Formats: sequence, C-alpha cells, structure tokens
Amino acid sequence: MLGIPTGVKVHSAVYAVGPRAAGEVAAAYLDGRAPVRECEVVDRSDPARVSARLYGHLPVPVLARRVQHRKIGSTVTEGEDLAGIAASVDLEPGVLHVFGPGTTTRAILRRHGLRAPVTGVTAVLDDEVHPDIDARTATALAGRAIAVRLILSPVGGQGFLLGRGNQQLLDLVPRAELTVVATEAKLAALGGRPLLVDTGDEELDARLRGHLPVLTGWRRRTMYRLV
Repeated sequence: MLGIPTGVKVHSAVYAVGPRAAGEVAAAYLDGRAPVRECEVVDRSDPARVSARLYGHLPVPVLARRVQHRKIGSTVTEGEDLAGIAASVDLEPGVLHVFGPGTTTRAILRRHGLRAPVTGVTAVLDDEVHPDIDARTATALAGRAIAVRLILSPVGGQGFLLGRGNQQLLDLVPRAELTVVATEAKLAALGGRPLLVDTGDEELDARLRGHLPVLTGWRRRTMYRLV
C-alpha cells in the first residue's frame, strides 16, 4: 500500500511526501528498487483532540526521502522551549498574524491570552481573533492588513511546513513574512532530514527552498534546510 497525500495533515507513515514522490516510489517498486517494510497506520480517534491512535500496520514500498515518517507530537519536556518561543513572538498592530495548527503555535496564542483550536488555522488582526479560517477569510483579512505574517511549525516527525493541514493560507505565502517555530527536540526528531513543502505549485515550492531561520527558544534561532 502507498498513500497519496491531498493536502490534509496525515499522521500515518504509509503516505508519500507528495503526489510526484508517490509516482517515483511506485515506479521504483515495479522495478524492484523499493523494498517493502511494515509501517504504522495512525490517525486521531477524536477530531477535536491532538492525540492519535495506532490502528495497525501495512506493508509499504519505501524510497529514501519519498515516504514520510509518522507524525510525532510534542512532549512535556519541551515546555521550557515552548515558553521561550511564545515569549519571543510579538503581535504587531495592523499586521495580520496567521497561526498554523499545532501545540507550538498555540503556546504563542496562549501567551497573548488568546484561545484557538489546536487543529485549525487561526488569524489575529489587532483585537480580532478568527479561529479555523478558510482561504476566503484569509484573503479578506489580508486585504485589511498593512502586512501579513505566517507563524508556522513543522509537523512533528515528518517536517512538513506547508501543504499539510494549512492549505487555506497558501495564497498568502507570496506576500507574507514567514516565521518558523519549533523546539530543538522537534527538529532533533527529524534526524537530520530537511523541512518539506508540498503546496501543489512547483514554482512556489522552488522559491521557498533553501535555508531559513527557525525560532527554537527564547530569542534563539537555528538555520535549517527546507526542500
């Protein structure tokens, strides 16, 4: 089995990193170049909660950097780094701040006294908080702002920054300032693998690739590769 991602955040390790990668894996499997291994089938048992449940294992053809790893959640030992990240991000007047899903970005919102669901995209413009926005709302809010800032955290254990669970903000990417936040433990869990983008727009993906600063704690940044 090999899953083809379509833009939503997926927890299982049975998916390719993108549609093109899925084709490459399938071709390699047919040529005998992709070994098969047992991979975990994981998903949230309750859509309102972040925790995931293991449903079993499936045989999956694998090819280096073409099949994603399972999603890994934050741990309690990352609390100090999360607090440092949250204290390092200020909200500026007139700027549309768009927060991607995840516990790291929610720590920033909590530090500013704001509440929002962990699994959605939340926009903040001055004293307005818009949880679970769609693409139309994101574009409308951007039209009222003097600037746009995206605050994103990669999917734990997988490294996806754009194209998984945040498709609704992709139209904002060309005009937005990008702030990437992740604890050092989250980056370490990638095992040296790069951050990933899968926007569906090859030109946009190419513009985003390179090394970018990642906020990992109180006023602490590290350069990390994105492909």
